Amino acid sequence: MNPTTHIHKSCLVNLYILARRIFSSCKEMIICIGPKSAGKTLLLRRLQQTDVHCDPFNEIFSTVPTVGVNIAQVHLSKNKRIQVNELGGSMAAIWHMHFEGCIGVIYVIDAANMQQVSCACVLLLEVLKHDLLQKAKIAIVLNKTDVNSSVQIAEMKHLLRMDDASHHARQEIIIIEASCLTGKGIKELKQWLLKLST
Repeated sequence: MNPTTHIHKSCLVNLYILARRIFSSCKEMIICIGPKSAGKTLLLRRLQQTDVHCDPFNEIFSTVPTVGVNIAQVHLSKNKRIQVNELGGSMAAIWHMHFEGCIGVIYVIDAANMQQVSCACVLLLEVLKHDLLQKAKIAIVLNKTDVNSSVQIAEMKHLLRMDDASHHARQEIIIIEASCLTGKGIKELKQWLLKLST
């Protein structure tokens, strides 16, 4: 084995162990997941803004696909903040390793990417049926609704088979239309987080 490859793998293992320790020390663990390029990282940046009015971004923040875990502290009120752990879309196969102790899931979908919907539906159903998430609350965030080609919420509910999912799922599920660019839905999501953590 190439020594460089061995060192790289060792570093990844150590980072994973460190992330697990951080997660286990958090009493109220909330995860942010969804397919790749759904806008999870930018959503967390929006949630970290203290201005509840969420004026539109003056510029488009460039982001790179999250590989691993992105940890964000979100201020919900003067004396309340909560930790949200974003798991990269490329980690979908091992998301379940982070479900233990989770009280809430923010599931982000790119509403302007029709090609992603089928993948998003499959992953969502896997999340909803997982044993460790049966008591967790779920917020499905339809992101990028500012894009003209984005799917309307009624059609998205149909595509995601939400009637079936809500009927069979034990979790409390809400759907929020959002735009990280304009700030739409961010206040509603923060209110959901605040209710979840009280």
